[in-house]
Amino acid sequence: MIVIDLERCTQCGKCVDICHTECMSLKDERLEIDYPLCSTCCQCIAVCPEGALSWDGVESREIEEDWLPDHASLLELLKARRTTRRYTEQPVEKEKLKMICRASKLAPTNVYDFELIVITDRKTLDELEEICLDFVAWIYRLFFKSAWVFNSLKKLTPAMLDTDKVKIEHTLYGSREVFHGAPVMILVIANPTIGHALASAQYAIYNMILTAQTLGLGSFINGGAKMALSRSRRARRILDILKGKSILGILHVGYPAVRFRRTVEGNFPPIHWIE
Repeated sequence: MIVIDLERCTQCGKCVDICHTECMSLKDERLEIDYPLCSTCCQCIAVCPEGALSWDGVESREIEEDWLPDHASLLELLKARRTTRRYTEQPVEKEKLKMICRASKLAPTNVYDFELIVITDRKTLDELEEICLDFVAWIYRLFFKSAWVFNSLKKLTPAMLDTDKVKIEHTLYGSREVFHGAPVMILVIANPTIGHALASAQYAIYNMILTAQTLGLGSFINGGAKMALSRSRRARRILDILKGKSILGILHVGYPAVRFRRTVEGNFPPIHWIE
């Protein structure tokens, strides 16, 4: 929640002017917040010239303009990012994992009570991966094993692809891997009924992806594992997920076994200008 330091507040009104839910007001020369209306967007904290506002009492500071990347350096970071599907056995330092997790809270979000589960225990990872493999096998039997069913579904929906069939068969009869050997699994847990909960989780995960990249780590989002573990009572027991909470996203992290050396430009989407 937003906390007011009344001794620092000069009642300048900048926070009141910028508040898009109109939850802030000046009454009798005193700043007040109608907390049920507050979306915790934190723009009031960012605009306050005196540092009189904070989020949960964590003091704000002036932005270090010299630390901000320019357009070229940011673009190079984005171009260098690739999904990593091969990892070394080197464990990831706990301090780096803390830095990655902290970055999740800096994402634009409407969900401020989400929590992260970080798994580095190999036995737990193996158990969760086995649950995912069982789920993949069930999906394969249901939609892909029968050529008639698969070809019929391909005619009905563009979501059924030959490449998916190849990847699933490789997973079941080849690699037997869903986590690609990543030594760390980070789950974003929250109440899915809160508005924009899923989008908030994705924002948080992308912050973690970019942070991991700056720390020399690779990562990948595991949408399949999210579907599998979200439907598994056994997985919920292993992860101790309380009733009313759900897995909204899964990120795997580790030291990459492959070094990507070149940028991939690709084709930019068409731009339609309405001027």
